[in-house]
Amino acid sequence: MSAEDERFVAECADGNVEEVQVMLGRTGGRAINPNAFEEMAFVQACAEGCLEVVKILLALVGPRYVDVHAQDGAGFNAACESGDSILVGLLLDLAGDRLINFNGAAFVGACSMDAEGAVALLLSVQGNRKINPNADNNAAFIAACENDAEAALDLLLDLTDERAIDVVSLTRGFIAACTQGSLYAFSTLLQVGGDRRVDVHANNDAAFVAACLFKQQPIVLEMLSFTGDRVIPPGVRGEHPECTGETLDGAHSDDELDSDLEIFWEDVAASFFA
Repeated sequence: MSAEDERFVAECADGNVEEVQVMLGRTGGRAINPNAFEEMAFVQACAEGCLEVVKILLALVGPRYVDVHAQDGAGFNAACESGDSILVGLLLDLAGDRLINFNGAAFVGACSMDAEGAVALLLSVQGNRKINPNADNNAAFIAACENDAEAALDLLLDLTDERAIDVVSLTRGFIAACTQGSLYAFSTLLQVGGDRRVDVHANNDAAFVAACLFKQQPIVLEMLSFTGDRVIPPGVRGEHPECTGETLDGAHSDDELDSDLEIFWEDVAASFFA
């Protein structure tokens, strides 16, 4: 890719419509290759939510026709993460050889970034492109829990029938929320009732252990106040004396923490993916 092609990518990423049009108008030896480096200009414009630039690139024809599927659909995935619902809608409306048959990465990215508009649009797609949020071990839901993505979580928890998030995934999401200190996810998942009620003691109180190991003090304090069938057993507290409810600072050295976490997640994986 030439220096000018690199500059073109930068102008697309910046959303500089006027300069993009000027550069595309060059001819001869000064002509720009808008498809350079696997459609990087298109991918970057999508990543930055530069709607007008994306429209310009999509209008190119002949040898400069943009391949929207380049880099395994990186442009669409990036658009979903950007949260620009208008841009996502534009790409979803493409047809023919540009029909976006998106994979799970786009949905996971949108949920991770709490891109409410994009998540809602993706969930609204019907037919053979209809999303099953329970696929891939509910990766999108877990990502939303880890990142405390409030809007995405609400949309996912509102799903019903075959797309409803099941109790196993809710429990995994709860552990992820405790691990990352995701307070909204933590409190929201605790409110789910019925046959989807989260088992806070799953996998030997893994959620509480994770909160301790990651020093997530607000969550530890809340869990120590649990009552009824959710009370944290004294034995579990005794195994983690750093979880006194007073301070978690200095509970582990960084090396000890890394080692403990590696062992902890191996145990969790063995339990949930056996």
